[in-house]
Amino acid sequence: MGRKPRIHIEGGLYFVTTRGDHAEALFKDDIDRAQYLELLSRYKGQYGFKLFAYILMPAFIHLIIEIPPGTTISEIMHVLNSTYTKYFNGRYNRKGHLFQGRFKSVLVEKSEYLAALTRYTHLVPVEGRMADKAEGYKWSSYPFYMGMDKDFVGMEGDARELLANLSQETNEQKRLYKEFIESIDKAGFDSLKKQLQGSWILGSKGFVEGVKEKLKEDEKREEEEKKKAWIKSRPHKIFILAGSIAVVVLTVVTLYLYRANIGLVRMFKTTLEEKEAEFIDKLKSERDFIQEDLSEKYRADMVSYQAMQKRLEIEKKKTREMEKKTYED
Repeated sequence: MGRKPRIHIEGGLYFVTTRGDHAEALFKDDIDRAQYLELLSRYKGQYGFKLFAYILMPAFIHLIIEIPPGTTISEIMHVLNSTYTKYFNGRYNRKGHLFQGRFKSVLVEKSEYLAALTRYTHLVPVEGRMADKAEGYKWSSYPFYMGMDKDFVGMEGDARELLANLSQETNEQKRLYKEFIESIDKAGFDSLKKQLQGSWILGSKGFVEGVKEKLKEDEKREEEEKKKAWIKSRPHKIFILAGSIAVVVLTVVTLYLYRANIGLVRMFKTTLEEKEAEFIDKLKSERDFIQEDLSEKYRADMVSYQAMQKRLEIEKKKTREMEKKTYED
C-alpha cells in the first residue's frame, strides 16, 4: 500500500508526531533536549510558524504547529530534524538516520480541536506513567502555560491566543486551563489518541469534506499545469527526441563502419603477409641462383688462372734452357 500524500493547506494547523528510528531514543540527556528546543526556537523565528504545544518524550516528539503562508510543514520538519540529527550524530560519533522515515502530520480544524490537542499533548507523560501530573514533566510546554517555567521557544504570543479562548481575564486563564487539562478521563484520552493514529484530517464533517474537495481541486490544477507545461515545452521535447534518434543512428553507423574497417584491415593484412612471403621465397630462389652462377664463374676463373700459371712455368723453363745453351757456346 502506497504512502498517503502529505496534505498541504495554506495556514493549516498540524498535529505532528516524529519518532526515533527503530524506537531509538532521541535524547540521551537534558543537554540533548535543550538543544532540540533551541533549534525549535531558531526555526520558529526563521519560518514564523505558531507553536501551541510540544512534548519531548524519550523516543518520540509531539508538536502542534500552525504554518504561515509561503511554507509547508514538510519544509519545517525537514530542516528541524535534519539539523538535530547532525548535532546528535556529531556528539555521539554515530552515522545514519536518527528519525523514523516520515513524520506523521494530521491536519486539524483549529476551532474545534486546538485546545483538546494541547491537553492531549500535555497529558502524554501522565498516560505513559512518566509523571503523576502534567506539570510534573519538565520537557513539555505545560510548565510554561502554568507559569512554572520560562518560555524556551518563543511561544508566549501563541499560548496567549489559546488561553484567550478560555477567558479574557489573564488571572483566570491559567486556572481555567488547568481545570480543562484535568477534566478528561482515560476513555476520552484514548478516544482522541485513536483518532490521531487513524486519521490524516481531524475536524468536523464539513471541515473534512472541504479539505478533500480542495485537495481534488489542487490535484486537478496540478494536472492542468503539467499539461500546459508539456505543451509549452513540446517543440523542445521534439528537438531533444530528434537529437536522441540522430545520436542512436550515428552510433549504429559508426559501429558498422568500425566493424567494416576491421574487416578491411584484416583483409589488407592477410594480402600483405601473402605478398611478403611470396617476395621472400622469390628472393631466396634468386639468391640461390646468384650464388650458383658466381660459383661457376669462380671455378672457370680458377681453371684459367691455373692454366696461365702452368704456361708461365713452361715459358720460364724454356728461357732458362736457352740462356744455358748460349752461355755454353
